[in-house]
Amino acid sequence: MESLADELATLTPNTIVRRADLEKQLATIRQRGFAETVDELEDGFSGVGTVIRGGLGEVLGTLSICGPTQRMTAARRARLGESLRVAAAQLQPALH
Repeated sequence: MESLADELATLTPNTIVRRADLEKQLATIRQRGFAETVDELEDGFSGVGTVIRGGLGEVLGTLSICGPTQRMTAARRARLGESLRVAAAQLQPALH
């Protein structure tokens, strides 16, 4: 995080541009085990994703699902994010 600028590039009105907001979102991601985006990269585009980690915590791969924001409700993002988190945990042993 030390190399990040204090302000990040704005891509949409929902883009996280303040370092403090990004750090808060990263803490949430670590706690629940998946990330989500709602109109941050492109208006009308949302998604969820997680990482597959190795035994030492290294990133082995990622899983994500994206779609139109109107179909990616908060409840659907939560369900999909949890499903991805579980799938990543199940895939981890096969990637060692």
